[in-house]
Amino acid sequence: VTASDPDGDALSVTVDDARFEVVGGQLKLRDGISLDHEAEPSVTVVVTAVDAGGLTASTLVTISVTNVNEVPAVPVLDGTSVAEGVAGAVVGLVTVADPDAGDTVELTVDDARFEIVDGVLKLRDGVSLDFETEATVDLVITATDAGGLSAALAVTLAVGDDGVTPVVPVLTGRTVAENAAGAVI
Repeated sequence: VTASDPDGDALSVTVDDARFEVVGGQLKLRDGISLDHEAEPSVTVVVTAVDAGGLTASTLVTISVTNVNEVPAVPVLDGTSVAEGVAGAVVGLVTVADPDAGDTVELTVDDARFEIVDGVLKLRDGVSLDFETEATVDLVITATDAGGLSAALAVTLAVGDDGVTPVVPVLTGRTVAENAAGAVI
């Protein structure tokens, strides 16, 4: 910010928006303050120069807020379990927000047995899980925006136990020879 006084008086320069200040002849945002293009793509301020006698001169300044790509929010999953023995079982809806209006966000999952289709996390067709061999599954769901920025959600899914009782074992023999160490029955 430059200003001069015809009388050679010293000038003080102020700005009418409390988010800004003039320091060392430069208009700047105050420490800890930032602007968001999506909320406010431009800001108009009045910069005023005041001389020692109290006379003022002001100018209206419009500042463009440059848009930068911002990281999408961490995805949210509304389910925490998956059914046992059900091929293609649905876990739940995955939602994500991106601060950049209009950005597309791609959702991926790190376990090849799962997929996200139209925002729904599910087992792939033909794939099912077994509680007895895997009671929980750890996944990472990643949201990646068009600019390549990403956010991830780590989640542990509980595999639902279908309560099926295992088959009763069948023993084909019922006798063992006397004094036969290690004999097969």
